[in-house]
Amino acid sequence: MTARKPKMTGFARFLLFLLIAGPLIFFGVSYYKGEDGVQTLKEFVGLTSQAPKAERNGGSQESGATSEVLVNTKVKQLSDELADTKKRLEEALLANEKLREQVEKSEEQMKKKDEEVAAIQAQLDKIKSAIGQ
Repeated sequence: MTARKPKMTGFARFLLFLLIAGPLIFFGVSYYKGEDGVQTLKEFVGLTSQAPKAERNGGSQESGATSEVLVNTKVKQLSDELADTKKRLEEALLANEKLREQVEKSEEQMKKKDEEVAAIQAQLDKIKSAIGQ
């Protein structure tokens, strides 16, 4: 009898695909997030000690001072930005008040013009009635 060739089932193919594509996807996503995929995998498995992790996260004295300088710089930047925003807000409020005053003046002028038009219309009506039209 002839020996049959072994065939691969669909599930076996799927497992082989996951075996190859899984790590590639993991490292791709880690790279996209800006992480070190190999280091993340080592930490997950437990192959690394805590000392390198502390150094990476800034556990030394110098990094503490550096982070304090960075925080102070960020606070200064944000306080400057806040002062600038307050100044722009005050300017906007003054401009808004000036515009409000101009609108009120123009409304008063429109009322006066409407009164003048009404008076002229009344005079025109008197003249028309006197002429007989």
